[in-house]
Amino acid sequence: MKIENNVIVELDKEDEKHLFIPKEAEGFNVDGYVGFFGELESVEVEEGNPVFYGKNNCLISKKKGTLLVAAKGAKIPSDGSVKRIFDFAFNMLEDVKGEVRIPEGVEEIGVRAFGGSDIEKLYLPASVKKIYEGFFLQKLDTHPKIIVDENNPY
Repeated sequence: MKIENNVIVELDKEDEKHLFIPKEAEGFNVDGYVGFFGELESVEVEEGNPVFYGKNNCLISKKKGTLLVAAKGAKIPSDGSVKRIFDFAFNMLEDVKGEVRIPEGVEEIGVRAFGGSDIEKLYLPASVKKIYEGFFLQKLDTHPKIIVDENNPY
């Protein structure tokens, strides 16, 4: 990991299977970073970090409520703190399969947020307002069922 001016600017995808965010890291700006492609095993944020927190094996921005990165076994927190699932957040995680429920409170799902997954059923809550193109690119031979809450006006 490389930090410049308190901003994480580089991650080593080969060596870092456990993502540790130190308390002095106040930004996450890794140009071209698209996750660890299912290899990340854990996410931890050092206590006292003013910008990020870790929960359920996810890295989340406190200010914007954006779930940035998910590791193996990650679950989207259902406490309403996550407003957006960032581009590629769950990309290529093998344990994202079967039925997946996006919790109420999530408003946006980014590009390829669930790319390469084996989701059979995806439940979207009433709170989802925007889904970016290609959020769910899967293997070509699978066709998931997407179930949208009847109270979703979008």
